[in-house]
Amino acid sequence: MEEAMLPLDFENGKTDFVYVTKKSVEDGRVIPTAVKSPSFPAQRMVAAGYSYRGPTRLYAVPQKAKVNADLFIKKILKPMFDIDVPKFYGADAWKVILHMDSAPAHTAKKVISWLKSRGKYITKEEWLANSLDVSPMDFVANGYLKQRLAQRNYTTEKGMIRCAQEEYKKIPLEMLQKSLGS
Repeated sequence: MEEAMLPLDFENGKTDFVYVTKKSVEDGRVIPTAVKSPSFPAQRMVAAGYSYRGPTRLYAVPQKAKVNADLFIKKILKPMFDIDVPKFYGADAWKVILHMDSAPAHTAKKVISWLKSRGKYITKEEWLANSLDVSPMDFVANGYLKQRLAQRNYTTEKGMIRCAQEEYKKIPLEMLQKSLGS
């Protein structure tokens, strides 16, 4: 389970900003004279997860919400455990082990208590450093989602969320399974 920040620039990652290198000037390439400086677009946080059996739903975190323990449980963990996990695992849902990073909302006492009552999870102390092998959500699913989203056209925040949800559902199961097998 992991969160990702998706841009709301409605330009789908395309900008007019150009990086000029010494080599490009020496090669005689035409350099634009007026270039907008890069700015950081507004972003929207989403959360999702996946297992060997498939991806969870993509959850849009309410705009400008502070992700604290209460919001994390109510808007992400509870639906994930009550809807997504049983969908894939049925009677074996209790065997599922949740892996997430050590973001403050993930390690809050209230969240830990809630997780202990619901099943297994990897503790903050057991969680390893960022790497493809131990954080496939960051390096596989979120990266793929952002690439696919950059190819979509949307003009509103609601449209971006709809596109993100559609693209997340389309992530090939084989790709997710391969990332978990590494």
